[in-house]
Amino acid sequence: MKRPTNPSSFIILLVLAGLLISGCAEKLPPADPDLAQQMQREGLSLLNRGDFTGASAKLSGAIQYDPQNSRAYLTYTEVLESIRLFDGAIDVFKNAVDRLPAGDPSLPLIHYRYGLLLARNGTDIKKAKQSLTHVTDPAQKLDLQGVIEIYDARPGAALALFGNALAETKNRDQQARIHYHTALAYHKLGDTAKSNEALFHAVNNASSLALKNHIRVFFDTRQPP
Repeated sequence: MKRPTNPSSFIILLVLAGLLISGCAEKLPPADPDLAQQMQREGLSLLNRGDFTGASAKLSGAIQYDPQNSRAYLTYTEVLESIRLFDGAIDVFKNAVDRLPAGDPSLPLIHYRYGLLLARNGTDIKKAKQSLTHVTDPAQKLDLQGVIEIYDARPGAALALFGNALAETKNRDQQARIHYHTALAYHKLGDTAKSNEALFHAVNNASSLALKNHIRVFFDTRQPP
């Protein structure tokens, strides 16, 4: 991973490195689910106040004290994506997929978010397709399939998938994510007007901090983040 220029991002990168180094089971501290829950609550509180560095430290601690705390993985990756540490988020998602039991109810969502980041890398399309097989929500499955099509050089094919995905969900944040991906597809096709229209809907519906960051980068640069 490249060293970020933002000092807070660099501190979080150091926290993340510590978490990944301790990723082997024998290097994790003794499990303490109660402490993990407390650290997760504190991390969420810090995140809501905009303290990404403090939230990162608490959430990484929650994962270390309870490696099967699926919500901590999801929240921690939200922090990492919000400050553009995308490679770090991929590493944390990989840990989640490796550690969580097969029946964990959060795994399909984790695979969805993991697959989106893998597809975005362009070189990890095969891994993104593997994650796609674990996604159960119809809208998320169609959305991830569409993103894979974009980065596999078939943005036109992605548009029909996004249209079907929108019909499968009433969740505003999910709709925003699909609209954002639709904007990416139209951008790849060179249709600025339709890309802007889709981006408008994404901005008006997004609540996820990570998604807002993706939209902000794309809006500013007209390039995928």
